[in-house]
Amino acid sequence: MFDETKKYKNNGHFFFKKGDSLKEVSRKVPDLPGIHYIVRLSGGRIDLVYIGKSGTMKQNGKFNDQGLKISLNSKHDGIETQDYFESRILKESIDAFDIYWFVTIDSKSQDLPSFAEGLLIQRFFELYGKEAYGLRQKAQGHARCNKFILSTYFSQVFLHAPEYV
Repeated sequence: MFDETKKYKNNGHFFFKKGDSLKEVSRKVPDLPGIHYIVRLSGGRIDLVYIGKSGTMKQNGKFNDQGLKISLNSKHDGIETQDYFESRILKESIDAFDIYWFVTIDSKSQDLPSFAEGLLIQRFFELYGKEAYGLRQKAQGHARCNKFILSTYFSQVFLHAPEYV
């Protein structure tokens, strides 16, 4: 989906469907700093709905303890990701989420997760422009000026192309 992710050799993806255990389907995801994005598969449509990062560098140059696996399986705003995904699947008649992950800091890559996440957001913005942001904000009634938002659940970045608004 994004050419910018081709350079990250430690990568993969998994599907999450109704009845799946998130911990089980994400068992091969390493707990290293990186980025991930989530694609919603629903009724033959494919929508990019989320871009996020895990692994924030502290002032001392070390990363926090939350890598990709922990981030994908943790609570956000007090809700387990497993529970959130299940509720969205039921509420929106979603067939599955396709979750792609990329390690951005390892022996082969040295991109900060925040940088890589920003690059993907920039590419989305170049494709869909500020209209995607404005339409989604009006539809959802949110007022965060620096984020594309689909839902209040995640505190990171939600995206939605304008033709699907």
